Amino acid sequence: MAEWVAVREAARRLGLDPSVVSRQAAKWNVPRGEGGSIDLEAYQAARAQNVEPARQGSHAGRLMGDAPAAAEPAEAPAAGSQVAGGSLYMRAKSAREVHQARLTELQLKRELGELVDKAEVASDGAEAGRVLKEHLLTLPARVAADLAAETDPRLIEDRLEREIEGALEAMFRATSNGGLASELRGGDPAGPEAAAAGMV
Repeated sequence: MAEWVAVREAARRLGLDPSVVSRQAAKWNVPRGEGGSIDLEAYQAARAQNVEPARQGSHAGRLMGDAPAAAEPAEAPAAGSQVAGGSLYMRAKSAREVHQARLTELQLKRELGELVDKAEVASDGAEAGRVLKEHLLTLPARVAADLAAETDPRLIEDRLEREIEGALEAMFRATSNGGLASELRGGDPAGPEAAAAGMV
């Protein structure tokens, strides 16, 4: 019983290019079905008769001086198979090189001091926040009695400013390496005094 398959399906099963299957089926008068399908068994039989003898040549024919049948053109590999493989390799190689370049760049920035450890930043921030919160929450209890007896608004303002500055200084001192403090002071790792003295 004939097995009717599409040209592309026949090509896939036999590992051929669809254009080769279509051309050979037309040349060998392989029966066609609906939608351009072909009789797979008839195609394989015609292929065995025409392609293989043409490749190998007839030994008896050569002895008699007969010219061998014209060989079929070399069968093209399935479309895009080699190109696709090479493309995947190149994409993988490119991605690996980009990843390596980024790692190298990050390592260089870390060595130059442009990057800091994320865990250290988080730890400094948490400690600074804790200290600042503690000073601000205890501020009312520290100044309430003094300010209650004060009538001069300027003196009250000065006292509050000193308390807030003290809380910020305590927060700066709480950081483990001065990194967060330097950011809050304006980006100077050693503080304004060191910058003024030419140490940075």
